[in-house]
Amino acid sequence: MIDVSLAAITGQTLFRLALWDDSARARIGTGLGIPLPEPCRAVSAQSLRISWLEDGHWLIACGDDAADAVRRRLETLVGSDGTLVEVGAALAGRRITGAGWREFLMIGGVFDAEDPGFGAGSVARTVMHHSALLIDVIAADRVHAYVPASHAEDFFGFWDAEIARRQVAA
Repeated sequence: MIDVSLAAITGQTLFRLALWDDSARARIGTGLGIPLPEPCRAVSAQSLRISWLEDGHWLIACGDDAADAVRRRLETLVGSDGTLVEVGAALAGRRITGAGWREFLMIGGVFDAEDPGFGAGSVARTVMHHSALLIDVIAADRVHAYVPASHAEDFFGFWDAEIARRQVAA
């Protein structure tokens, strides 16, 4: 049995921030009061969670209640040096909680979650169960996982079935 539980991530709005140059990156970090994270990292500040996606791209999560203010603030900071797009309809997320999240993330894909350096503030992108997966380690016992919404039913159904199968086997 793997000690984890899954829950839908609700009550948040997701934005994808794309920047064209490093000067905009520094300006936005200053404007937010926290530098945008480096590759494979994530940071939390105020009500924001900012996760690196790829060179020059970040995923920004905020509470639904703050989304309009966050959008306006980021659009002002970005100006013509990048784009900000709401992507909540494009991604579906699950919160994985429990001590067994590392073992759980190694089911159905080729991903080594055992590295102790892969802890809070780490981000990884991989393919699992035929789907692109973004893994954001929030805390020692909590991970947020995002897949394309078009794959979510199949992907999270696979995870639900694995949890059920392992509970019966225990």
